[in-house]
Amino acid sequence: MIDVSLNFDAVTSYFTSWEYAKADTYIIGPELDDMISWREWWSVADDTYSFRSAANCHKCYSDDEYGDNAAYYMSSYYFCFSTTMEPQCSDDGTELMPGGCAYCDDGTGHNDDDMARIWTKCTSLRFDADTKPSTDHYDCVTHSLAFRPSAVTNRDACTCYKPANKKTETTYTVPVSQLPPVTIPDDLADDIIIDPMIVFASDEQEEYDTNFDELPIVYLSQSDFNEGTYRIQTRGEYVLTENIVLTFNAPSEDAEADPDFSANSYDVDDLYWYPRHDQEDKYPGLYTYHGKFTLGFFAGISIECDDVIVDLNGFSIAMDYKFYFQQRFFSLIELGNQPFIGGQGPANWGSDQVFASNVIIKDGILALTSHHSIHGNHNNNVLISNVRMTQFDVAGFGCNACTQITVTDSIVGPQNTNIPVLGRYTHARTFLPRIKDLVENYGDQYMTFADREPILVQDLADRMVTEMDMIYNHFVNGVQYDEDDESWQSAKRIFYNPTGWMDGGSSYGLVFNGDGAAVIGIGCRTDGTSDITVNNVEIYGIYTQPIEKPKFQSDGAIRLSFFDGLDWPAVAEGLEDPYSARYIGDSYTDLVFAVNHFVDSWYYLNSLRITPAMAAFAEEGDSQAFGDEYDGVCGSDIQLHSSKGAIGLRIDGTQNINLNNIYVHDVQNWGALGIDICGEYHYPTVSHEDPQIQYGYTGNRAQGIIASYASGSMTDITIENIESYYGSAWGMVLYKGNEFGLSNINVKSVYAGTQLTAQQAQALTLPNIMPLACSVELRDEAVVTSLSGFDDFADVVGNDIIGHKLCDNPTNNYGTVLGVCEDPSCRMYDGDTMDGSNPAGPNAGTSTGGDRIETAPVAVDPPSDPLVYDAESDDIQFEDVEVPEGSVGIRSACNGLEDGVQYILPYGTFNEETAPLLPVVCNDGNTILDASLSFERYSHYFSSLYMYDVGIAGPELDDFSTWREWYLPLEDSANFIYGVSDDCSSQCLSDAKGQFDTTYYMTGNFYLCAWITKGDCDMDAESYECYQCARNGGRSTSVYPGVCSHVAMSADFEVHDDHFQCTGNNDNLKPSVGLAHQFCVCYNPTNSGLHESYVMDEAVYNAEIEKISAEMDATAEEEETRSRTVMDDGSNNIVYLSNADFLHGTYRITDPGIYILSENIELNFNAPTDEQRQDEAFSPNSYEYFYWLPRSDGTQDDEYMGASTWNGPYQLGFFTAVTVETSNVVIDLNGFEIGMSDEFYLQQRFFSIFELAAKNFVAGQGPVDFGPFLNPATNVVIKNGVIGKATHHGIHANDAKHVTLENLQIHSFDVAGIQLNGFDDITIRDCDIGPSSSNIPVTGRYLHARTLLRRFEHLVDNYGDEELAFSGRESQTVRDYVDELILQMDMVYNHVINGYEYSAEQDGDEDYQRWLKASDLFMNPNENGYGDGGVVYGILLNSRGGAVMGFGNAPSQSTNAVIENVNIHDLAISPLEKLKFKTNPLGGATRGPVADVFDIMKVADQWEDISTAKYVGSAYSDVQIAMSRFEKSWFVLDHTCFDEGIVSWALDGTNFDQTYYGGCNTDIQLHINKGVIGLRIDNIIGFTVNNVQISNLLNTGVLGTETDVCGAYTQGNAHQDPLITAGYTGTEGYGITITQSVEGSLSNVNIDNLQTYYGFATGVALFKDSSVAFDENIAVSNIYAGTQMQMEYLRPEQSYLPNKIPMACSVFDNNYNTQYTLTQSDDTIAASNINGYLLCSGDAMIGACDQETCVALYDQEYFDQLAASYQSIDDQLLDNKNGNVIVSGNTHGSLHRFTFIASFAVILSIIAFIMCYAWLCSPYTRIEKVDLFAMAKANVFASESTPLLEQ
Repeated sequence: MIDVSLNFDAVTSYFTSWEYAKADTYIIGPELDDMISWREWWSVADDTYSFRSAANCHKCYSDDEYGDNAAYYMSSYYFCFSTTMEPQCSDDGTELMPGGCAYCDDGTGHNDDDMARIWTKCTSLRFDADTKPSTDHYDCVTHSLAFRPSAVTNRDACTCYKPANKKTETTYTVPVSQLPPVTIPDDLADDIIIDPMIVFASDEQEEYDTNFDELPIVYLSQSDFNEGTYRIQTRGEYVLTENIVLTFNAPSEDAEADPDFSANSYDVDDLYWYPRHDQEDKYPGLYTYHGKFTLGFFAGISIECDDVIVDLNGFSIAMDYKFYFQQRFFSLIELGNQPFIGGQGPANWGSDQVFASNVIIKDGILALTSHHSIHGNHNNNVLISNVRMTQFDVAGFGCNACTQITVTDSIVGPQNTNIPVLGRYTHARTFLPRIKDLVENYGDQYMTFADREPILVQDLADRMVTEMDMIYNHFVNGVQYDEDDESWQSAKRIFYNPTGWMDGGSSYGLVFNGDGAAVIGIGCRTDGTSDITVNNVEIYGIYTQPIEKPKFQSDGAIRLSFFDGLDWPAVAEGLEDPYSARYIGDSYTDLVFAVNHFVDSWYYLNSLRITPAMAAFAEEGDSQAFGDEYDGVCGSDIQLHSSKGAIGLRIDGTQNINLNNIYVHDVQNWGALGIDICGEYHYPTVSHEDPQIQYGYTGNRAQGIIASYASGSMTDITIENIESYYGSAWGMVLYKGNEFGLSNINVKSVYAGTQLTAQQAQALTLPNIMPLACSVELRDEAVVTSLSGFDDFADVVGNDIIGHKLCDNPTNNYGTVLGVCEDPSCRMYDGDTMDGSNPAGPNAGTSTGGDRIETAPVAVDPPSDPLVYDAESDDIQFEDVEVPEGSVGIRSACNGLEDGVQYILPYGTFNEETAPLLPVVCNDGNTILDASLSFERYSHYFSSLYMYDVGIAGPELDDFSTWREWYLPLEDSANFIYGVSDDCSSQCLSDAKGQFDTTYYMTGNFYLCAWITKGDCDMDAESYECYQCARNGGRSTSVYPGVCSHVAMSADFEVHDDHFQCTGNNDNLKPSVGLAHQFCVCYNPTNSGLHESYVMDEAVYNAEIEKISAEMDATAEEEETRSRTVMDDGSNNIVYLSNADFLHGTYRITDPGIYILSENIELNFNAPTDEQRQDEAFSPNSYEYFYWLPRSDGTQDDEYMGASTWNGPYQLGFFTAVTVETSNVVIDLNGFEIGMSDEFYLQQRFFSIFELAAKNFVAGQGPVDFGPFLNPATNVVIKNGVIGKATHHGIHANDAKHVTLENLQIHSFDVAGIQLNGFDDITIRDCDIGPSSSNIPVTGRYLHARTLLRRFEHLVDNYGDEELAFSGRESQTVRDYVDELILQMDMVYNHVINGYEYSAEQDGDEDYQRWLKASDLFMNPNENGYGDGGVVYGILLNSRGGAVMGFGNAPSQSTNAVIENVNIHDLAISPLEKLKFKTNPLGGATRGPVADVFDIMKVADQWEDISTAKYVGSAYSDVQIAMSRFEKSWFVLDHTCFDEGIVSWALDGTNFDQTYYGGCNTDIQLHINKGVIGLRIDNIIGFTVNNVQISNLLNTGVLGTETDVCGAYTQGNAHQDPLITAGYTGTEGYGITITQSVEGSLSNVNIDNLQTYYGFATGVALFKDSSVAFDENIAVSNIYAGTQMQMEYLRPEQSYLPNKIPMACSVFDNNYNTQYTLTQSDDTIAASNINGYLLCSGDAMIGACDQETCVALYDQEYFDQLAASYQSIDDQLLDNKNGNVIVSGNTHGSLHRFTFIASFAVILSIIAFIMCYAWLCSPYTRIEKVDLFAMAKANVFASESTPLLEQ
């Protein structure tokens, strides 16, 4: 057994080579370029040796797979720059990557369980001992797997060996003194035998105290620094005795005097200014390419032990200018033995990292340096005192994850402004040791680049060195070159810094950061830093001019050997079209491509990653594959760091940092505007940037002090002269997550965008935002207190703050100004406007700078009059109480109080339980009610307070108070005045004409009532901006408020208390108060209404204030947590999911992580037990036990909100298998399948497998109140497996962002494979979607019955004994009606699940008759099992909210969708139309609690003559009516709406007269029927559809109902836009629909085999307001419209309405403001076999259609003649034909009208040759040829008449 821990040196001497793993010293393996097997690694072994594995180093096991040839290997995580992020072993043991199924014994013992093969990283994998590592370096820089032999020192695993023949062993005699000492583990078993000759190693260590006074003193002079870094490895006090100028290993004077001297020569024994070969032991790494000094000397002094004083003693340390020029990565003092923590930085540093603690640096100057003056990681207890840090290129002092740091009495600055070279020179210098190696090995090889002659590798190297030397000689020796010299021109382009200012993305004075380098986004690394003091410090002269470089990527970042960027814009031409671009190169990049081409050494290559396509582009000119890969993100620099600009002091994550007497000044950024190569983007995505911190391009910012996720204090801070040429400028910014106390902050002279005119600034578009200037900005999620006691932070003062906008502008995205900053000192440049909009006049800009309006205006007639109460006009003069000493007077309102947050007692009394102290905001004497301050306390002062959404609260559903009644303390006073404050802090506004009674009300949709414009112009969900509009598809141009949480209304506006009015009227409004500190209501009592102040003991008051403060802090923390960008990328949280995780309900993902299925998942939540099933009384649909639903006893309420209440996502049951309620989640199905069991599929009919949010509807939508918290997911990947049976969707989402769905098979869904609403940035690729469900056992009615079980229980419990009699039937109790419904449901369950067949013979006539009713009510009539709902989709991409109404009829837009390599197939639907019906024009459609339609045609005895129809009912409709009659709770009733005419008809037998109203073209859920659609794209900005196959789509739906309820309509439903789709649309089929979507492209799309029985069939339909580019290869074939249509079904006398002539079309343009382009003219689209009664043609058809196979059955003119002939028929004949006839469900049924018409031969002769309605004549205009249609249209429109409409 080879146990390295016994004696490391002795054991490792028998390996051929060894080194530590990348970041851990307990793991070793062969050197990176030692590509050998374990057998070869163990130098004593030959081919006859056997090997075994020993888990836990205990016993040598013979392996099941490898027998006696097993050894341990480590995975690539431990030695590569990247590795796989997910396990690579499938459930069946298939390796997804080679080696992916190896067993891991990493600390787990010897394990052959399959779980031991599920890993992403492992130190000890069992492999064959002869396995050799991969030699392909590309595996090491991509997310692949690689392996190499390993051994560990922690005894997790050991490899054993045995020679073939023990007899050949040789015995040696060794003196005991030469035996190596052995380390014995503490946990060694007691029975282990230890040889008595073993010499045990001593673990004694010398201990020191930390008394600095007793440290040994070491004096340092120039001679100590002649040859390299002074490495302090022994505790002591190190004292300078003279100024130190660093110039390590410089060339001699003789060498420099040589005419052929090259400062950058690689052709010398030892490279100049680098460690020499003979210094390898002291400065390791330069020539081996791994080790501390692999990039050269990184520090003047490295402190590599604790307890050290560096006394500069009044002297200075600085780099010599030549050394500074040539060593571009250097700190004067490094607080450790390496510049980065293990695993970070541009090189492999080795693992023996040391970071110093207990360090003092004092009394002197740290001058010229190419990076930092002082730098450290993980340091503790460091004092920097009386030190001047100056002439640094990057930062004065940077410390990452440091604690107990003090910087005092020091000066930091100025930064260098004469930096001679750009960052690329740093890379070139770092390359030199590798160039020497390259030329020695490949110098005589030729390298070929596209369109160039072959060139020797040595010539490439010499060219770069020549250019470097020219730069050196120019700056160092003053050499001037001819400006026409091509080499000089090339050198300047790559290396020359024209301004001398820093070109990197960020510069600092001081930076305190969390764990890791501060090169990524602000606020990302926040761990491990605390207890820092900065006292009496001046920071100044921080200057930068970043040069932006894109970061390119192709399944990962493209980077060169030192993590530097490949600068494609600099080395390629024509990148505006990468497919025609050309590589031109430069001396550095050419050489890198040569390295990529020739070199194999992994040490050498380091992080180099150039894809084969990019290599082919540069070397061969192949731009096609390059163009496919070309993808860049902006906001970076040449080192691929996140650009942040010039910053005086940066604080990331530091807890308890205290700044005192700090002076920051002269921070300037000359950086240009962000480049446009990446297009518009809201925030950079280079390195985890937070959009709320780094919005837009941020490299051109200037900031004095910034902090994120930090806490502490800042006192006596002065900041001045902060300037940005083109970006924003701040004195101080407190970003999110901060908590600081502030005192005496003075900021002046902050200038933003000084080089931009107002016109230029206002014309900016993202990523460049209008330059903002601010003194101190407080971001929304930062908390501050005044240490001076000023509530208004009067001692935080800004002066001379000038920008193109200010941080208190309405357009500022996230924060506002803190403290005082008054006009005219704080102002904007002339020509700028306060809101960022365009000023009038010839110099006006054209845009808003990409800013998002954050404050939302009131929708209609916003109040504009200041709320002011004239106390003098009140007859009663208020006199307040006297307050004795030791007490506090607490007012009942803000009258007389100072502005800001105050505490009041609104009743004038105090009771901790019922009348607590209330925090309010005072402004100008007005009391602003901000319930966000303490929701619980506010609830005591309102009649009820309920959160409808995260930003909206109001009275509970059953509370019908007006605003004046709602707020209880002043309900008796009619004389006080009301107003509103949108930001809950500034001026209150009201309406003087309304006698100052303006308050806010929410529209009815938020509390399940009707609102007229719902879905037409809804409030913006993020900004809460409200709109107004006319009805979409409506008949009126009148404008009404859209859905809005804050409509300005009178405080006395009456709220409907009749539930029928709620669900019927469209003028429903309810009082509201905004949350999230916006849209508050304010009031001001008259003296007569003002309660007397309350006197409270001061101690009690202080205790109460402390309690309130704690509550408000907790609330603020909760708000911050809810809105905070999740920084955890989830990679450290790997969770394996099995069936055990899905036994009792939805698996809710609330933490970032990687979630991996470990087996197939069959869902059957909370199913009954076997014992329960065997009970004779077992009812699967019991409303007592609620099987398959969340438990209603309260035990699951915490996990599933709504389980036992009437609000919450789960009140209708489990709606999904998995919710993703957070960010950064990977769901790896791992080759497995997840789907519903057959039983659960029947019993839970409203279900998606994956829901990317906490609930399935957005606020204000859906059938019930699903609670306020949506928590949409961000950064989600779902991949690699099968998503099976689901009653609604495979994947469903609302408001999700950055979603990738890949390598999925989604099948057996009832509604859609994928539906994404309101998204931003989604990718669907490599997915197979289909078939849809084809064995759906029940109709939607069974869904309703299952969903309402808990409401049935409530009805029975409260009204079960009430009796009700229906017309012609005996009276029964409510319980009887419900029980009958349950019996029928149980029969359906028994039939579907148990296969039971009912019969009269077996079950008796009563039960058999019950079964016939149950079957008619619930069983799916479609013989193929296709769904009865209105539509089925493969993929549905929609804007915000549901897509259940007409095309395009959802608010807002979604953005950025990519669909590629997707196959959508085998979708089928058979919609059943249902009527909307009512008798009261003021009411809504007759329906139940979940908008379940009252199926009027099914419950009537006949429908041919409506006036004589009788109610026969069904078990379900009986219960619907019973609930409407008896149930009182609005929480239970929800959408229930039954008018008296309907009820009277059912109960009393009262016939309908002619006063009835209705709507058609809906399904059983009142959703608009649309048919079968492969891919629907609605309201999307930016979509790409590429390589998509759509095939085998079928709609067997029958013709729409023909009844005089709707007549011959074009618009059968209020939300149907007849200009998009007219008439009945449930029979239609589409491959792709595109509506109100722009910036789209389709390429390589194949649509084949689409069939409808009776309706239109279209390959691609381009609808309203859309624009798309048909790029290439659009193929449409085998489109068949109306294959079952018969001539006699047509209605020429009704202008072929509502059922239209079946028309087929390849690619259809409805010319409703549509635009398209064909990149290859008509050849782009190829169509064949397009057949229908008619074909689209002319400008309605896009592209060509094969003339031989694209054939219509009839010509248009014949249908025109047929329709015209009906106009000439006798009026009496026409009247007879226009009777009440139904064609629904049976298109071959009685058609007596046509029997009558058959006697007219002339008509028959025409019918024999013609069909119906002409598309081109057209369905997109309202057809009013006959009075019948005009009457029907009037009926439809009248059905939505409301008082609000009539007004």
